[in-house]
Amino acid sequence: MSETPVKILLIEDTADDAEPMLKALRQSKQPRFEVEWVDRLALGVQRLAGPARFDIVVTDLNLPDAHGLDTVTTVHAKAKDMPIVVLTSDDDGLVATRALREGAQDYLVKGYVHVYPELLIRAIRYALERQELQHRERELSDALTAAAVSDRKRAGELDQAYQELKQTQAMLVQAEKMAAVGQLASGIAHEVKNPLHIILQCVNYLEPDVKARGAQAMEILQAIREAVMTADKIVRGLLDFSKPAPLELKAVQLGAVIDSALLLINNQAATKKVKIVKAVPADLPLVVLDAQQIKQVLLNIFLNSLQAMPNGGELRIRARAERLSAAGRGIGLRTSDLFQVGDRALVCEVQDTGTGIPKELLSRVFNPFFTTKAPGEGVGLGLSITSAIIQAHRGLINLDSEPGQGTTVTIMLPISEQPST
Repeated sequence: MSETPVKILLIEDTADDAEPMLKALRQSKQPRFEVEWVDRLALGVQRLAGPARFDIVVTDLNLPDAHGLDTVTTVHAKAKDMPIVVLTSDDDGLVATRALREGAQDYLVKGYVHVYPELLIRAIRYALERQELQHRERELSDALTAAAVSDRKRAGELDQAYQELKQTQAMLVQAEKMAAVGQLASGIAHEVKNPLHIILQCVNYLEPDVKARGAQAMEILQAIREAVMTADKIVRGLLDFSKPAPLELKAVQLGAVIDSALLLINNQAATKKVKIVKAVPADLPLVVLDAQQIKQVLLNIFLNSLQAMPNGGELRIRARAERLSAAGRGIGLRTSDLFQVGDRALVCEVQDTGTGIPKELLSRVFNPFFTTKAPGEGVGLGLSITSAIIQAHRGLINLDSEPGQGTTVTIMLPISEQPST
């Protein structure tokens, strides 16, 4: 960020929501912000049309003179090249997706911002950096079009730079999200975990007296216990995500880890009428990994596949050793790439015949809290934790999917230099 202050137009009709954000932004030292606050969309549009120049707009979705996505479309129409961060009181993933389609760069729930105002600062930094990357991307794209006519070789170089820029942009998005959620997770663990344990102890204490009141009273008490356990599981998932355990690395056979994970889902697969097809050679080379953490990775992927096949289907697990011959998605010729062309790697593919994932959502599947599952079936941390574990192993994970055609998750791990025993 430069020394020039970032000029923000804040459109928020509620003073109780605006004042904590104004305080946090005005106290920021790096970057520095200048904030102008208006409480109506019409006033915001008027300021955007005036002589003042802003770098970014932060706006509530629901205002006295605008509601929902109309707010985003109106702001975007008046400031097409300006990043927009959306605030809402509803933690609604569908609204978030639509707001992003209408031109917003990011989406924040105001309840989180009240507790952790630094999330707003992160979102603003991310939006500005992404806008700069998109501007460079457009310049490269235009240059690529011109070069393709006059200079094929130059076009190839520009195309490579363009693809690298897109990859950098995706990594920037993921890094900002991971950093924000890690900070949020730590706070939640301290503030929520102890009260949950107290509630659970009280439930256990009351159980003998409630049992005497009959089956209906016990059902109510059990519902409370299950709700507390669910909340505790979410908190533990956040802790696993924000503070992963140290790796206990050993050279092992991946096939044994796959078999161990499959044992845990065999009964569930049979109940759902899902056929498991495994093609994992017994003589695969060793890979250096933490067997328990990779088992968690595979279990997360297997369970996601089963949930995507409610009417039955086929789950295929394949593994092979491969010498990498083509660049792309983390494989290249630069020292910064995780894998180099010519390296040997162990590739594991998990493919299902389930419902699939829409293309517009694929770039977000590894984001914390993002989920395509129905309410109550998950909080969107499984794939985030999975991605973090694979990255800790210096590996790659990619996901390909087509609606109605199923999903394939590909994991790539470096092969151990130790000889097999």
